Amino acid sequence: MKEYKMSWKDIVTPRDSKHKLNEDGRKMSPLKNYKTFSLFWTMFYMNWECTRSCTDCFAAKDKQAKILETANDNNLFKTRRMSDENFEQMMKFLVDAYYAHNFAYSVYVFMGGEPLLEYDRIIKITENSKKHNLKGIYTHLQTNLDLIDEIDLTKLPFPTLVSFNATDLPFEEIDRRCKILSKYPSTIVNIDLNMTCYESNLERVPKLAEYAVKNGYNPIIYRNQFMGNDENYVERFKEALHKYCDVLERLKNEGYRINTKKQMVDFLLPHAGEDTVHICGRNMMTIFPDGSLGSCVRALEHRIDNNIYGDAKKAIEQIREYDYLISFKSDHTHEECKTCDARFTCHGGCNYDKFVTYGEISNKHKSPWCKAYKEIVPRLEKLSEGYTPNCIEW
Repeated sequence: MKEYKMSWKDIVTPRDSKHKLNEDGRKMSPLKNYKTFSLFWTMFYMNWECTRSCTDCFAAKDKQAKILETANDNNLFKTRRMSDENFEQMMKFLVDAYYAHNFAYSVYVFMGGEPLLEYDRIIKITENSKKHNLKGIYTHLQTNLDLIDEIDLTKLPFPTLVSFNATDLPFEEIDRRCKILSKYPSTIVNIDLNMTCYESNLERVPKLAEYAVKNGYNPIIYRNQFMGNDENYVERFKEALHKYCDVLERLKNEGYRINTKKQMVDFLLPHAGEDTVHICGRNMMTIFPDGSLGSCVRALEHRIDNNIYGDAKKAIEQIREYDYLISFKSDHTHEECKTCDARFTCHGGCNYDKFVTYGEISNKHKSPWCKAYKEIVPRLEKLSEGYTPNCIEW
C-alpha cells in the first residue's frame, strides 16, 4: 500500500469524487448526500465527569436525571469512567471499525464530561492509529480548556481541531486560552469558539463573535438544548441569532473572512442542498464509558444492539440503518417542513430536540426552534452565497 501523508493542503484543497486518499479504495467525494459524504465521525464519551456543571449539558447531574426519566436503560450513567479493560478493547475495535466503514476520512471527536480529563488516553488512541497505519484521521477536542495549563499540547497529532466552549468564562480568560492554542499551528489547524446561549451568554454573543472573526477563529452559536419548551427563551435566542448575523455581515463587508465551511449556528449547514449531508444517524458512531455503542451523540438513551466487543462491521451497518437521520424527507418530519423555504438548511430540525421537548419523535411536531431557524436561515444562506463545499473542508 502506498504511503499517504496528510498535509495542510489536503484540508483546504477541494477534491472531486474520483480522488483517492490511498490505494485501498477509500475515496473522497463532494458534499451531496450521506451516501457520498466520505467522512466518518467517532464520538468518545470516556468519562461523564467534568470540571463544570453547565445548564445545557447532559454531563450535568440534573440533566442526567431528566434523561433517565425517559430512558430504557437505568444504568446509562452508572459507569462514570471507562475501565482500563474496556479502553484496551476499544482501541482494537477502532482499528477494526476503520477497515469496516471504508470512508476516506475519520474524525475522532473527544467529548464528555471534560475530555482533557482523559488527555493521556486521547494521546494513546492517536498513537495507536499511527501504529496501525490508519490514514486520514483527524483529532477533534470539544473542551472548555479548564485544564489547558496542565497538559502538554505538543503531544497532539496533526491535524487537530479544537472546539472551545466559552461557557461563562470572563472575556479575558477566553482570550488567554485562545492565544495559548494559537501557539501550536503545526498541530492545531482549526479553532472554533463555541457560544452556547445560556443566560450568561445571550447578551455577549455579538462581542464574542466579533472577537472570534477578527482573531481568525470560527464562531459557532448553540441553543440551550433543554429550553425548547420555554417560548420566552426561544424568542431571546432568536434575537441573539439576529445580532450574531448583524456582526458577521458587517465584518464580511469590512473584508474579514467568515468561515462558512462549517455550521455557524447549531447543526445548520446553509450550503447543504436538497440531499442532507448530515452525519446524524448515518456517519456517526458514539462510544460510551461502559463500552456500548450508539449513533446519535445526543440520544444517549438509544443504543444499538452491539458494543466494542462485538463485530465492527455489523456495528457500522446497524448505525447506518438507524432511524435518526436529520432530513426534511424523513418520516419523522412535519408535513409543513417538507415544503418550507428553509428546508435545505434546517432539514426539519434535530429529531432529538423533539424528543427532549415533546417526549417523542413524531411528524406531529415541528422543531421547537422552528421560529428562530426560519428567520435566521435566509441570512445564513446569504452569508454562504457562492460557496460550494467539499467534505474535507467541512
